[in-house]
Formats: sequence, structure tokens, C-alpha cells
Amino acid sequence: MKKFKVAELKIELRKRGRGVGGNKDVLIARLTEAIEANVPVSVAVAEAPCAQEAGMGGLDVMARWELLAHNLTPIP
Repeated sequence: MKKFKVAELKIELRKRGRGVGGNKDVLIARLTEAIEANVPVSVAVAEAPCAQEAGMGGLDVMARWELLAHNLTPIP
């Protein structure tokens, strides 16, 4: 990852919904942490990184809202 440019690191972090602030060392540490935690990569953000920022506060642009109903029976 040391060979990545800052812009490339930011793209990879956006794909994983992580923050893009800080210097190169901070970005590398954040990306390493995300990869080790198996954070899923969002394809929509990879194609249009600006759409996520303009969208729903960090949610994938293809995300949708669903009203949940309270269920008294626990789900295993």
C-alpha cells in the first residue's frame, strides 16, 4: 500500500465507507484496518465516489429505507 497515491487510498477507503481525512500514513492504517476487518466493498461507490457523499450520509447510493415492525418473538 505504500506505493498507492493518496488519491488511490481515498478511493479504496470510500469503497469501504471509511473516512478519507489525514495524511498518507493515517490513510494506510485506516485501509489496513478495514481490510483486516473484512469490510465489504461497495461497487456503487467505486463507480461514483461523489454520489455517496451527496447521498445518504455514508450509506451506499443503492440503499433503501425499510420500516421495521417490533416483533415480540425473538428470532434465533
